[in-house]
Amino acid sequence: MYYQLTDSDTGEDLGIVRVSNHVDGVTNMDDEINIIDPDQEVRDSWEEFHILQEHELDNCDVEEFVDWHNENRVTQIERIYLETL
Repeated sequence: MYYQLTDSDTGEDLGIVRVSNHVDGVTNMDDEINIIDPDQEVRDSWEEFHILQEHELDNCDVEEFVDWHNENRVTQIERIYLETL
């Protein structure tokens, strides 16, 4: 899955990320399985990083977002660069 990250104020395209590693579920101490939707996790994470700014990083820097996301989420992402012909 690929995600185009955009600036919520200007609508400017900031960069593209993709899911590089996803775990289907997480086992809690009580043995319940919580299904993690990678699509929703990336969207929620971008909202926290970009809009809510729950950190001291540049909220428009995609590289910083990738590092921040991968430290705080189960689903891992990576930055993608696409060339148009």
